[in-house]
Amino acid sequence: MRISISYPSESSLIQYRDARKDAPFSYREVGATRGDFPAGYQHDRYRFKIGAGDADWAAARQALRAWQHFHTGWTRLYPVQTILEADQVVVVNFKLLGLWWKNSCRILYTVDEADQFGFTYGTLAGHVERGEEYFGVARDEAGKVYFVLEAFSRPDYWLARLAGPVTRYFQVQFAPAAAAAMQRAVLERSTASQPV
Repeated sequence: MRISISYPSESSLIQYRDARKDAPFSYREVGATRGDFPAGYQHDRYRFKIGAGDADWAAARQALRAWQHFHTGWTRLYPVQTILEADQVVVVNFKLLGLWWKNSCRILYTVDEADQFGFTYGTLAGHVERGEEYFGVARDEAGKVYFVLEAFSRPDYWLARLAGPVTRYFQVQFAPAAAAAMQRAVLERSTASQPV
């Protein structure tokens, strides 16, 4: 069962994840976040400033590695220590309409460049949505640090389609909530690294 009143137990999360390790992607356009987003999906592109300077850049990269963008209060990731590398499967849990929903995604690719760091995952069969999402951090020439979220998606589960405007509302709300979680993590890490 992918829906529960309370947050799923660790044993149920392990079982759910293990059952989906070999699941296929739930959409045809695998890898499309690298180029033009496909038609027939909602397109989202967000960029939020979360810091500036070398310390914040290092903190932002570490925060993304630790999946801090899921620390919103109504989204959680399992397992939280998942390494950012291709083929890793994660369970994305979110609370909607008083219920916890379990969904699985697989990391497609990672980006690790001088001024850009991130990864993309795609939805697996059984996810309430179908599509792909890129999470990253970027640094501009002035040293400003940004949290970046880019995605294409559409409802797949019948209840998500039925409650389309509601699920879309929460989907849109996730971007600023994730950015705020990243900004908190960057501030905490940057402050902790400064000499007393």
